[in-house]
Amino acid sequence: MNPDKQHDTLNYTYSYTDNTTMDQNITSIYNESIEKLQTESMNLHKLYVNIYTIVVPIIAIVGLFGNTASIAVFTSSFLKRHSSSVFLAALAFVDNLFLLTLFLTWFDQTASNILSTTIPCQIVVYVTYFAAFLSVWLVVGFTTERYLAICHPLRAPMLCSNRRQKIAVTCLVLFAAVFYNFAIWTTEAVQYGPRKWCLTINDYYEFLQIVTWIDTIISMVLPFFCIAFMNCRVICKAAIFHKKRQHCYKPTDSMKVKRNKHLTNKSQMRVTRTLLIVSSLFLVLNFPSHLARLYNIIVAPVSKEKYEKFLQQICQLLYYSTFSVNFFVYALYGKHFQKSFWLMIRSFKQFCGCRTEHRFSSVEKSTKITLTGMRSNTYRWSSDLDISRC
Repeated sequence: MNPDKQHDTLNYTYSYTDNTTMDQNITSIYNESIEKLQTESMNLHKLYVNIYTIVVPIIAIVGLFGNTASIAVFTSSFLKRHSSSVFLAALAFVDNLFLLTLFLTWFDQTASNILSTTIPCQIVVYVTYFAAFLSVWLVVGFTTERYLAICHPLRAPMLCSNRRQKIAVTCLVLFAAVFYNFAIWTTEAVQYGPRKWCLTINDYYEFLQIVTWIDTIISMVLPFFCIAFMNCRVICKAAIFHKKRQHCYKPTDSMKVKRNKHLTNKSQMRVTRTLLIVSSLFLVLNFPSHLARLYNIIVAPVSKEKYEKFLQQICQLLYYSTFSVNFFVYALYGKHFQKSFWLMIRSFKQFCGCRTEHRFSSVEKSTKITLTGMRSNTYRWSSDLDISRC
């Protein structure tokens, strides 16, 4: 054989061997990277499942008790005459609806497959959409009421009556009930693996893409900017009021009207502070979830980062907490709410005490009657014995 050809053959053989070895190394590194990513993803998923299993029932149960107490205070005490009571009572009721569906979803995933049929699945999805929309717009409602009371005090009494608030709540309920009916006929229970899951029907995928954008605008973008704008205006007015309060005159008999007006404004500012904290906390806890939702719509179909889903799920837990924290804000910062709540607790204790005393008094009376009857029967029996002896 020609030495040059032999040399070329050897070079080709060595080159082929080196390329094959390099390809095997690259494939091995790639497979190791994939396994590492899968392991990290599984670890993050397990971490989230553990957090979800513990945190969600706490949020749901605490929120259900707190919102129920808020409903009782805003509907049965003197606070029911307050200008924002209709919005706040409706908000607590709607939050309870959402927390109830959240608890059912948690129970379905951890303990029992109760959403394995289509009808419960559709109801839960529908109520979730319905309650989430109403919750955010009820926050817009009482924020608007505070904005009008502080920034437009002359027009507020006419625009913020309880009757108008009830009309506004009714309109919101009707709109949500009609608009979100798509959740009923676009979802079903689908067998996926060993169990059934609530999933959207593939035939409505394009329709749901459009509806998701509309829902994002009306339940996230628009109310977010409305609440932020009105809160900024209210904060500016509150700062002006605080400056005027520092320069106010000492009260005299000739200044009773100004003093009464000042006290009224002070009371208004206390209420405004409480509701401002509620709406601001709502924005803070909702913002990460909304940001993650926009990211999921725009970027996530292209990006595949392993931490994205985990962060989105944590943001979702923050979003769930907005439905259970309002009671604690009312209890910490609302003096009238505190008074009404403790009066309600005392009345409940007195009611239970009266029922207990009434029960014990009834038992005592029946015992006395029984003992009297026994004594009477004993006397008659002994008399009969004496007569027989005679």
